[in-house]
Amino acid sequence: MARINLNDAVADLHPAPPPCFLNRLEWVEYLKSAAAVQNHKGEPRVILVVDGEPVFNPGFDYCCDCTQIKSLEMMQVDRCKPGFLHSHE
Repeated sequence: MARINLNDAVADLHPAPPPCFLNRLEWVEYLKSAAAVQNHKGEPRVILVVDGEPVFNPGFDYCCDCTQIKSLEMMQVDRCKPGFLHSHE
């Protein structure tokens, strides 16, 4: 089985950013960082392999790294959307 370049997979497969991210670049950099550690025990998977092909994990919990302060700030401006990926599949 060929190895998958997770950076390339994130760049090719990422969905639109949730509203709590400032822009697409910030979102992609966050996903690349999360993908880089996804093979460590207990870390969430950004990219899955289905039938030998990489796919973005729509169940990826991007909120897991959010801080309480950021969460409160985003709630105050109606940009905290934990279900965003599920509503945009």
